[in-house]
Amino acid sequence: MMALGSVAIVSTTTPEEEETDESSVARTGASGDPDDLPEDEVEGGEGTSLFAQLGLINMPGLGGAEAEAAVARAAPEDDATAAAPEEDAAPEPLEYGHGVIEPGTEADDALRGTGDIDLLGGREGDDHVDGLGGGDEIRTGAGDDTVLGGDGADTAHGEGGTDWIEGGADDDALFGHDGDDWLHGGAGADELQGGLGHDMLLGGEGADALHGREGADTLDGGAGPDTLFGGWDDDMLNGVLRDPATGQDIDAPDFLNGGDGDDTIGIGTGDVVSGGEGADVLVLGDWIVEGPSELMDFDAAEDQIVIVYYDSDGGADPQLDIRPSAEDPEMTEIVVDGTVLTVLPSSEAPSPDQLVLVGESAAGELAFA
Repeated sequence: MMALGSVAIVSTTTPEEEETDESSVARTGASGDPDDLPEDEVEGGEGTSLFAQLGLINMPGLGGAEAEAAVARAAPEDDATAAAPEEDAAPEPLEYGHGVIEPGTEADDALRGTGDIDLLGGREGDDHVDGLGGGDEIRTGAGDDTVLGGDGADTAHGEGGTDWIEGGADDDALFGHDGDDWLHGGAGADELQGGLGHDMLLGGEGADALHGREGADTLDGGAGPDTLFGGWDDDMLNGVLRDPATGQDIDAPDFLNGGDGDDTIGIGTGDVVSGGEGADVLVLGDWIVEGPSELMDFDAAEDQIVIVYYDSDGGADPQLDIRPSAEDPEMTEIVVDGTVLTVLPSSEAPSPDQLVLVGESAAGELAFA
């Protein structure tokens, strides 16, 4: 068992310390040098929550202020921010019908399907499309569009603009394409593909497949055994769904693949994780109770493992152990207070100074750049 003095511990500071110290967060890298960190490593900041950024406690709901907050969090730090449509901003629907085919116009259209299979499309304006029932095919154009698939296995393409696409029930296929898009699969086994912009992809219930593709994307599978692929840029992937009563992860095991770029990955019970290329931050925590995750790769020269633990009760610091696996000597376990959080190949196992312990009381002071 190793003493905690071997690892970096992040905790809150007193008000007096905050007045004199530019950062209230301890930062150490693999060499012990505070400057030797991946570029997307934790950094002091006000009002930015680790859990909010990773979605480790709750993902926002649908509609209203929570939905607007989801879009704002997914958007890049510029003016290209998606927003929930105003309820009174949609024009009168152009078409009602029975299995309609409606291509839309160059203006801001409101298109509405039926309970059957519809083909609905917008063009240049900021369109509002509601497929209602049936397995619909929806394609919008260059504007900032709002798409509601409704019941049925729908296929929706956002094309250009900053789009808001919600699949609804059944197994949907949602594509953001250009722009900074917000995609939510809802119930069913959904496929979500972001495209070129900085997108937020929320799988919802069911076994979903999320592909961020280009852009710095945020991916959260929600409930169910999901597969998340970050893509080519600096992405955030979350495989944790915490029970608000216990704090434990209640999500099914996910497969999380960061891909290229410097990714941040929130890891839950039973998840299989590949950071891929780039300097990745792999976040474990005491929400992992029912079974360890598995790290398929870890590059000590670039990657960082962050372990979050509950510290609000004022108890003793957690006990950390890095040890060979009893089941497979070629694998190494990372253990906190007797619970195995993850296993990884022994040839890639970290040393103690490559781990950062973070108390939940300090999590609100952490941000990933």
